[in-house]
Amino acid sequence: MLRSVLLTLGGVMLAIAAALLMVGPTWAVAVPPAIPLGVIGALIVGGLLLERYRYRATADAPPSEPGWEMLHERFVDPATDELMVVWYNRRTGKRLYVRSGPV
Repeated sequence: MLRSVLLTLGGVMLAIAAALLMVGPTWAVAVPPAIPLGVIGALIVGGLLLERYRYRATADAPPSEPGWEMLHERFVDPATDELMVVWYNRRTGKRLYVRSGPV
């Protein structure tokens, strides 16, 4: 939920910055507030999108808490060249990538 709110906020900031640059009455009036607004919006959106794909929750052992189930999804992690098994919690929607060993 927080991720969606932040993505929306960043998108709105980018849209406002673009609108200021396109329809501002004069260049000197529209550009000063548009630059920081656009930069901050781009940092928020870019950071959230990068975080989703770059930083995954990994573990050496399957989760011990109830509610986790092993999926049939497997892949080789290109960074470590290890086989990864995917675990999923239906209640929270979280995924956990567990190292299964070298390929």
